[in-house]
Amino acid sequence: SAHILVPALDPTRPATLSPQILTGLLRKELGYEGLIVTDGMEMNAIAGTYGIERGSVLAIAAGADAICVGGGLADEATVLRLRDALVAAVREGVLPEERLADAAARVRALADWTLRSRPDAPREGSGASGIGLTAARRAVDVCGKAAPVTAPYVATLAPVANIAVGDETPWGVAAELAELLPGTG
Repeated sequence: SAHILVPALDPTRPATLSPQILTGLLRKELGYEGLIVTDGMEMNAIAGTYGIERGSVLAIAAGADAICVGGGLADEATVLRLRDALVAAVREGVLPEERLADAAARVRALADWTLRSRPDAPREGSGASGIGLTAARRAVDVCGKAAPVTAPYVATLAPVANIAVGDETPWGVAAELAELLPGTG
């Protein structure tokens, strides 16, 4: 998403924080079902007006699925602050738990697709089976309501160098897509 104002659609909030734009336009009108990632929440349009924590809560509530943070804030302390803000927003009723679960499902779906799309990923019929997972599921028997063992985690991020970081940043992802999906470039 972008932190731009589109007054014809939402006269009060930037697109990143606008339910009218992210959910209304992208999801409902255009039928987009993929992952919506914010632009950098440390940018002044968000951080200077709403703060990174509140801005992130508003972005997820508006329909974003993943929060992008850079500008020297891509560290564990920031991740934990954002996690705590999202958990508090759910507990206070500001952010519906279903919206957070929906966002997590989209992030998980992209992660799963990425793993399946790797050239070295096991393919259907390749002899790989889910017997270990089946055995593990059968070994667990939950009776009653299971209480969380640890505090809830909203997101686990690893701020490592990638194609979007550094002075040698290439423009576009064509090379990476061509490597993952031969014949599409």
